[in-house]
Amino acid sequence: YNVFSDLFDEAIRIRHHGFCNELKHETDLDSSRVDSEPFDPTNKYVLSVKLATVRNLRGFRFPSACSLDERRELERALAGALCSLEGDVAGHYYALPGSCSFSSSPGGMSEEQEALLQGAGLLFQEPDSTLLLSSGIGRHWPDARGVFASNQRDFAAWVNEEDHLRLLVSERGSNLSGAFVRLCRALEALQSSLADAGHTFVHSERLGFLTSCPSNVGAALRANVRVRLPMLSQERSFVDMCRVLHLNARIVDRDNDVWDLTNTQVLGLSEVDVMNSMARGFRWLLTAEETLAHGMPLARPGLGQEPLPGLSNTSCPAKLPSLAGNRSRVAQILREDPSIYAALRSKQTTAGVSLLQVIKPGMDSWGSACQAMPLGLVAGDAECYETFAAVFDPCVAAFHSCATNVPHPLGTSGMTIDPTGQHQITVRLCVSRNLEGMRFPTACSFDERREVERALTCALLVVHNKFPGTYFPLRGSPSFLPKPHGMTMEDEQQLRTNGLLFQAPTNVASLAAGLGRDWPDGRGVFATRDYSLGARINEEEHITLMAVHHDGNMHVALTTVLAAEQAIAGGLQKDGYSFARSVRLGFLTALPERLCTGIALSVSMQAPGLAARADLQQLCETRGLRLLGVGRAGFVELASQGGSFGVSEVAFVDSITSACASLLASIDSDEHCGSCQRQHQ
Repeated sequence: YNVFSDLFDEAIRIRHHGFCNELKHETDLDSSRVDSEPFDPTNKYVLSVKLATVRNLRGFRFPSACSLDERRELERALAGALCSLEGDVAGHYYALPGSCSFSSSPGGMSEEQEALLQGAGLLFQEPDSTLLLSSGIGRHWPDARGVFASNQRDFAAWVNEEDHLRLLVSERGSNLSGAFVRLCRALEALQSSLADAGHTFVHSERLGFLTSCPSNVGAALRANVRVRLPMLSQERSFVDMCRVLHLNARIVDRDNDVWDLTNTQVLGLSEVDVMNSMARGFRWLLTAEETLAHGMPLARPGLGQEPLPGLSNTSCPAKLPSLAGNRSRVAQILREDPSIYAALRSKQTTAGVSLLQVIKPGMDSWGSACQAMPLGLVAGDAECYETFAAVFDPCVAAFHSCATNVPHPLGTSGMTIDPTGQHQITVRLCVSRNLEGMRFPTACSFDERREVERALTCALLVVHNKFPGTYFPLRGSPSFLPKPHGMTMEDEQQLRTNGLLFQAPTNVASLAAGLGRDWPDGRGVFATRDYSLGARINEEEHITLMAVHHDGNMHVALTTVLAAEQAIAGGLQKDGYSFARSVRLGFLTALPERLCTGIALSVSMQAPGLAARADLQQLCETRGLRLLGVGRAGFVELASQGGSFGVSEVAFVDSITSACASLLASIDSDEHCGSCQRQHQ
């Protein structure tokens, strides 16, 4: 892992969701900190739990590379330590059949012992895959390999399989915490016994426990819970539900609805955090199963009344959680200065928004930062930006690359992306706003969300003469009295075709932010008759105005949206509302990435020559653009890379227009040069 770090670090980054060199894995085997409250006290749904962890001894090559003598010395040391275990993990060591290395049983275990271990699922077989064989795992098979099994067959250890040591703990029923306590006790006893012989387990300060396969580094812990969920597992979204809860789901017995659920992450998440995360996930799943069994409707995780299971849903833990597995900006800032967490964790805004609600997206999203929320924190109301300034200000400054004390003016020019008109260009411009005095969609109550919908739909009716259109509540939302069942399927399809419809959030960050609560109540889309202007109500912000122009003219789109915004603001004023705005930060948004102008831009350009460029990603990044993708017929999808902090609306649109125009000019110039060269030839 050190000598070949250039190779391993990149493999680890890809396999472990962006875990980079700056991060350090935290090891925590304090079983007293594990949630011990049973999540299935009657064992009605959980059939069994199994824990597996691997270790290697320092100073020895791993099984893929060790010599015959090393492997035998490892067996001697490990078998001796295992046989010294006492209590409920006491047992016997059985060398694999045919192994002559263990003096107590030359020739290995008997056929009767082999059958017994095989029946208990404790025996491992010789490798038969090309991958394992080519790695060297099978050399000298079966010499110096064996199984230690406790007298009750609920604790076992594999010696010299893929790693030096693999410990296995099993429990009938749902006692996950009990299994972890036994595992920790066994590990502690083994460490003590091995230390007396001068041996220690290989552990890295950055990567945790080191293993033969880099997919297991870190906690090196796999928890498997076998469950039977006859109602919930029939839901089409069952596997996605598990994914949101950080669980992998694998069908074991389809006829009896039996599934194996395992943890998704081992690096960047401590052993204690793995256990607690699984317990939270299973509580939600079993509650959901009971809900369906009683004939009640089920909301997916994060889409009902309760917050997404994750970081404590009531208050911030006294100790800052392990953040090694979190790649968001807020996690980085709290890692660098834990005193910020200590100073803010007990604070609340006047409306009751806590630090917990602010940082939950970044805490619950393991792996690479969510593209939609790279900062990993959200504001629950306007006051958050001052109450929690110690965490918001450095995040905002890092994202927008400017200071956060610059006043922000409201500010058209006539710049165009393609003056020649040779390229098909579509621009989509969005402006987000929130109502002053109301908590944002990330933290608002059920009643607040409905009041926001009422106020905004009334304001939209006031501007009907300028922007004639219709409000369509999301299908299934009963909050808008003129359409108590929401929009029709035909309306839904029309809005989807025109790019105005929005869906329930599916990524963990958005669900953890609270954006899916009470879905779809109090949410909808306003659209003008020609669908050129739309407004999303209570999606991520109270209102997001959208203009779509197929002529590539961003400034016309901006003018349209700002005119609509001013008209709506006038309608809101009659109802006693205004848009939340700060002299220091501009328009205030739930997502701090949108602060200041609240503008987001995306551009679709048909430019086959550009789409074919191998360095397209680099060309975009150097111009401050984010490449969203390359589509058919040479369409290139782009968006603004950063925010609009510190500039006016017009200046921001000018900068994106200029960047897109520069992209087109570069490819047009290349094509022109190529044409001249061909003519010269």
